[in-house]
Amino acid sequence: MLPEAKIIVGGPAVNTCANLKDLATFFPAGTALVKGDGEKALPILVSALIGQTVDQAAIMELRGTYVKAGNFEHWDERPNILSVEELNAQPALVGYPELVAEIKMVGALRLNTRRGCRYRCVFCSHKYHLQPIAWTAERIVQELKRIDLMVKKGILPPAAREVTFDDDDFFQDRARAVSFLRAVAADPALSHSFRFDFQGGVGSFFRRGKLDKQLLDLLAAVKPLSVKIGTDGFHPAVLKYLGKGGYTFEMAEKLMQALDRRGIKQVHYSILTFPDITLDILIDQLENIKRTMRQFKTMSLSVNVNLSAFENSRLAALIDPRNCHKVVSPAGAVKQLPVNLPIVDARLNKLLNEILGSSYFSVRDLKRFMRVCGKGHNLGIAKLLKARRRLPEKLSIYEAISRFYPSIIYMTALGLFLDGLKAARDQNR
Repeated sequence: MLPEAKIIVGGPAVNTCANLKDLATFFPAGTALVKGDGEKALPILVSALIGQTVDQAAIMELRGTYVKAGNFEHWDERPNILSVEELNAQPALVGYPELVAEIKMVGALRLNTRRGCRYRCVFCSHKYHLQPIAWTAERIVQELKRIDLMVKKGILPPAAREVTFDDDDFFQDRARAVSFLRAVAADPALSHSFRFDFQGGVGSFFRRGKLDKQLLDLLAAVKPLSVKIGTDGFHPAVLKYLGKGGYTFEMAEKLMQALDRRGIKQVHYSILTFPDITLDILIDQLENIKRTMRQFKTMSLSVNVNLSAFENSRLAALIDPRNCHKVVSPAGAVKQLPVNLPIVDARLNKLLNEILGSSYFSVRDLKRFMRVCGKGHNLGIAKLLKARRRLPEKLSIYEAISRFYPSIIYMTALGLFLDGLKAARDQNR
């Protein structure tokens, strides 16, 4: 449609790439690729490309950039890295049409105020920010006030007042988090207008090994929509393999209880398996998940059954070239796509796939069960039948535990999963 348009490619796929020139061959229509923080490089790059002739001198000064324009080529693999001061000096959010459309579609405004993480989880693919950088609490408050004004003027839809902080861990910088939460609680214009979703890590809610009650109370005071926690492992062996430093599963349980007591909705990310997991550890982990979900009413789960490996993560050596997904560019360059790592124990891996692929209760199955058990046998069955009617008739156990279905669906599917694993363990014994 626009043959003269200049296309600049960036984002996570570029940031995790080791060779920009090879990656560029997958985007033959692209003009340039930019690795790392693009805020400083992009204005210079755009200005250099839009003239009648390419400003080669300006482009040659850029880091983390691959540009191919006619006979001119520039290639620099060093990622662009902003300082804290540069990040906070970036222009305010603009209500451009694509952003408005996204807010309407998602029902919220996604805001990223922090880059990098002090932890080094085994699956991490973000490596160029060795030291995290973030907006100050004051900058976040200023941005929220501008957003509120844009909503009042009709520039942004009302859903922009529901803000999802996409930071990996909003609370990792405690001083910033405390300052922000206090500012929101003290300003009715913010506390009455906005609702927030946060992401955090278990370790960030502890100080010297004890729950940070002040931080938790401040969080409760702003009445968040939810807090998403990167717990990932519900068993000591899983946490150890994933490299989740700074906390134990017992600490995670204490945080679940503290959030539950304060009525804060909590969503915990969970990775059910890793390559060397045993059947006993998997069963114990699922038992812990089932127990905590029954115990804490505000809790729900976001599940990944397998651990994902990226080509630049510490898990890359475990990727089996026979079972991975690769794409080849027109120039012959090879790109390894993220892959789910199977369990090394072939029998356990097969068992896992068989159970998760089996059918979850259909509506017909539940009605038959109710007839056999007798009317009123279990009020939970009637509730389950009502929830089941709203879902697709064909539903696997995997689909039932990997999507945000009603909790009663999730819990019964988890029970079926556990029953299948325990039956296999008992049979082997």
